[in-house]
Amino acid sequence: MKWNVWILLEIQYEGLVIGMTGDGITDASGHVQSDVGISISAGINIAIEEGNVVLVRSNPLDVVYIIKLT
Repeated sequence: MKWNVWILLEIQYEGLVIGMTGDGITDASGHVQSDVGISISAGINIAIEEGNVVLVRSNPLDVVYIIKLT
């Protein structure tokens, strides 16, 4: 299991909701484990496929907009 998944599991054990943003192959397992996986469209396909949300403009500041929508 990758280190980021261990960290996510520890945080989820505390009852918190996790949103993870990433664009690389190492982020795909974190997207699967997190409650909401946010992929960046300029990333590789596996990260995009595993994410729940895709940032089409590849602007990380759009995460703030997503949080406000929820």
